[in-house]
Amino acid sequence: MNWEGTIGERIDFVLEFNKLSKKDLASLVGKDQAYISRIISGEIENFKIDFLLLLCKALECRADFLLGLSDDFEVHTYADAICQYLNPLKPDQQEHCMLVIETNANAFIKQNVTEDIKPVIRAPYDKFFQSSSKYKVS
Repeated sequence: MNWEGTIGERIDFVLEFNKLSKKDLASLVGKDQAYISRIISGEIENFKIDFLLLLCKALECRADFLLGLSDDFEVHTYADAICQYLNPLKPDQQEHCMLVIETNANAFIKQNVTEDIKPVIRAPYDKFFQSSSKYKVS
């Protein structure tokens, strides 16, 4: 993609990509549609990190994308990279690797994330680990 865009333009892009409306996003983040429209139009440019993370969770996109630091917006990128590594391994090796990854993720969250946003940060990890059986070698 490689484009410069405001946070509002990037949110609008992800909404289109995910076939979501502003109303859908507003409902997911607990705001009204007018508030979302003001963000997308650039009228609102500053909001708390907690809200940014809530937007990312609702849009299933990465914060670095919304902030203009990356053109890669899809959350599953990391999971795909892990799966490419895990798939050739034997099931017991996969299980060991998943345990190491989960342990490190838990340690990182415990040391670096405040209690109020832990559920937002934790959700993608939980989703990945709950669905990790699909990544096993068949």
